[in-house]
Amino acid sequence: MRAAAGETLRMRVVRALRGRLFRTYALVFVAVLSAMLLTGGLVQGSFSYQESRDAIGRIQREQAITAAARIDQHIGETERRIRGAQRAPGIGGMLSLEEGRGNLLRLLAQAPEIAEGTYLDPRRS
Repeated sequence: MRAAAGETLRMRVVRALRGRLFRTYALVFVAVLSAMLLTGGLVQGSFSYQESRDAIGRIQREQAITAAARIDQHIGETERRIRGAQRAPGIGGMLSLEEGRGNLLRLLAQAPEIAEGTYLDPRRS
């Protein structure tokens, strides 16, 4: 009976060691697998963030180019209106004061982006 009890104790110790060894290996396996998954997720998140930043940069550049073209077109139109208000003088070579004033008032009415204007008479110094 003593031999059987010793054998049983020995088997219990072996089983306990095997169970503890299995738990240790399982814990290490889960830790390594979790670390790999976490690292993969972080790398993927980093690449996704970089791609999003690049895409936003491209969109902003396109919008800036479009806005610059619109501004350039608006300035060109305003310049054209100002040149139109400075019509060539009549036969005498100079605009009369009334013609200049009328052109300036017409410009102010046609171009709301021009808030104020001054007519300078070239005959006066």
